[in-house]
Amino acid sequence: MDSVMLDFELNEQEKEKLKKMQIDVLRKRSETADKEIFATQFEISYKKVEKIYKNAHKRSLKYYPSHLDELAEGLKQEVKGLAMFIGTIEYTLKKNVKETLSPSQSQIEIYKNAFKAEVNYYLEMLKNNAPQKYEEVINFIDYALSHIMEFFNEQQEEIKNALAQIRLNRTTPLSFMFSGKATNVLGRARTKGEFDIASRTLNIEGVNIFTPESIQNIGVGTAKIFRYAVAEFTKRNHQNATGDKINVRIFLDVEDFAQANGINIDSESAMKNFRFKLKKSLETLRYSGISWTEKIKGQPRSYCGMNYIGKYELKSNSLMIEFTISMAEYLTSLPLLNYPRSLYKLDDRDFNAFAIGEAMCIHYSQDNNVIRQTEGKLRVETLLKYTSFPTYDELKKHGWSWEAHVKEHFEKALDHLTQCGFLKDWKYCYNGGIEITDEEINTGIINSYEKFISLIIKFELNDYDDSRTRAVEITEKKSEKIKKLKAKRTN
Repeated sequence: MDSVMLDFELNEQEKEKLKKMQIDVLRKRSETADKEIFATQFEISYKKVEKIYKNAHKRSLKYYPSHLDELAEGLKQEVKGLAMFIGTIEYTLKKNVKETLSPSQSQIEIYKNAFKAEVNYYLEMLKNNAPQKYEEVINFIDYALSHIMEFFNEQQEEIKNALAQIRLNRTTPLSFMFSGKATNVLGRARTKGEFDIASRTLNIEGVNIFTPESIQNIGVGTAKIFRYAVAEFTKRNHQNATGDKINVRIFLDVEDFAQANGINIDSESAMKNFRFKLKKSLETLRYSGISWTEKIKGQPRSYCGMNYIGKYELKSNSLMIEFTISMAEYLTSLPLLNYPRSLYKLDDRDFNAFAIGEAMCIHYSQDNNVIRQTEGKLRVETLLKYTSFPTYDELKKHGWSWEAHVKEHFEKALDHLTQCGFLKDWKYCYNGGIEITDEEINTGIINSYEKFISLIIKFELNDYDDSRTRAVEITEKKSEKIKKLKAKRTN
């Protein structure tokens, strides 16, 4: 038999090896612009693939004479795969030429005879030793190659279900990610950023971002994709990794990110618009320089002239992002934040709600707050500091109503955070933690700006575990860490 590319001859280990090799070829293709270099790499890979199939074929010739039932099933699977392959070609042709094409009867006969010639040795083995199985396989070959599109459609359905399952597994409500000053300020660019036109620098809480582009480009959309990328980067790297121990390149599923943002991925126009905005955000991250000072493990450190990302490639449903080594080392030095997927769903134009949401999320995730059971409590005054709502001085200067210009907008932002699935519940409380009832609010008990900002927002976020459970887990982890440190010192 000339051909040795029969999949049913492979064992699971060989299939897994081939899968890894295929991924490696695709990765090299994305990295190599030179066609000649890639052609050489592809030839080397093909020879390795050929060798795997040859070894599998030699083994199969000894194995199948005593396993004829398995052989019959293997041949059926092989012809089924061929039918799917032909169906894929036919579907592609239909899509490209916009008309119905079907293989002619003579073409089907050519496919059939070529396949029979390819597996002739095995067919003869069945014919001589299991005539009934032989007839069964021959009939299946005839049927499969006469019903090509049925098998193709079946394959498409399987792929669709598999992708749905992958997305379901990926769509975890919370993502661990490295989080620090440089990651947190992006979500506050439109609320607390102060732009200096002369130097083209945006200052956000002591972080200076130099941007050659329009300042409007730095906003919620930019913060979202950076958070999403850092979450994937965190999966691939451990804390305190440095240098060549860091995997700086990550790959993202654009459709998954779009779904997280509430985009209808079945709408071509919606996805086109989403990719356009995504590219603008990626360009902003690539070109914007950032300088700041931050305490890392209790020690102040200065960072100067860094970029959020070094490179990106956006292709249809695939996005590759490559972090600069300096940004990657900064990220791995940071503590971890449990970030809710629901925040991505918030409208990009709702920058005040996003800034409040991120402040709540950071406070809610800090271990010490969970242990002290203060993770769900923040002062109104504290949350307002993250927004662009007018200050008391601005209200006085313009003679504005604090209720119309601050309280109403603040409550609207909290409502938006509830609607997107981030906030489970929130209440106004007095300083001691006693909740203010709806009746009290309706009677106008919050009757001054001073009283309003002195109140506590008591809130609960969706998707997180119960606070008591979290407190127990954190305490146990800390105890385990202390035990390991003591054991290490003793040794």
